[in-house]
Amino acid sequence: MLDRLPTGTRPAWASVLTALRWALALGLLGWVVRLVVRQGKLVGSLPVPSLGWLGATGLVLVAYYALMNDSWVATMRGLRAKLPWLPAFRVLYLSNLAKYLPGGVWNLLGRVALCRAEGLAATTTSLSLLVEIVAQCAAMAVVALVTLSSSAAALLPMSRWVLLPGAAFVLVGVHPFFVNHALRLIGRLAKKSLPAFDVSYGFVLRIFARYLVAWLLVAFAFVLFARSLGGTLDVEGARLLIGALSVSWLVALLAFVLPGGLGLREVLLTSMVELRYGAAFAATLAVGFRLALVVFEVLAFAVALWLRPPPSYAA
Repeated sequence: MLDRLPTGTRPAWASVLTALRWALALGLLGWVVRLVVRQGKLVGSLPVPSLGWLGATGLVLVAYYALMNDSWVATMRGLRAKLPWLPAFRVLYLSNLAKYLPGGVWNLLGRVALCRAEGLAATTTSLSLLVEIVAQCAAMAVVALVTLSSSAAALLPMSRWVLLPGAAFVLVGVHPFFVNHALRLIGRLAKKSLPAFDVSYGFVLRIFARYLVAWLLVAFAFVLFARSLGGTLDVEGARLLIGALSVSWLVALLAFVLPGGLGLREVLLTSMVELRYGAAFAATLAVGFRLALVVFEVLAFAVALWLRPPPSYAA
């Protein structure tokens, strides 16, 4: 269904830009992998995951991916779009892997295209994606504010002064009053009538709470994965891990130039985690958790492929 998107001949500069983006992403990731190999030679061995803790990590990640889908369904229903849970899962995770294409928006465009093919308005889906991205960014910023340790914050000057107003600006900015003003302005510039963001602010905050819980599940899975590698965890160690993950994921999410934040997230995560756990453990943790997430995303994609598309979900 994605082939229904408009296509055309790509200019030469676009191909060069794509190549540069992938080169940057793979270069950053290569730096982390090289660190893993180099440090492994120095310490003699790298941490091997414990199957018990790894299994617990997997269960939490299953809950995370299910909650992400449930949160999107709740958002669509709040926007008065009829989208049942299983069809939503199919649309969400068929398009999700496209985030690894350069540009960082192809998974979002793919979701809009798949919803449109099933009879759902593109504007409604686009509004749901706006709410989702804003809620995710705000959730990561709030968790980072609470958990980021002073040692990790030292690597990111002014981090707390940026995160606090940033989270507040995002949460206030998605008030329907401001969103509707923005939609009217965009409509005038595009000379097109756009639908109103016809929801209450309480609805927006409830959706934010859902994505906050979803992000806490990712953070919990990350802590469990660190434990599976033999990491000793106390309150300060867990704070460092969760804060480092929140900051690195938030920065990578906003870095649309890289496919899926590939490389950048691992570099930032390694730099902060190694302050307490050492370079070998930090780099192995960063790369290993990325691989774990990719495995689950591929499995979700396979399940989505298996689900049969119904004729239409138009309201």
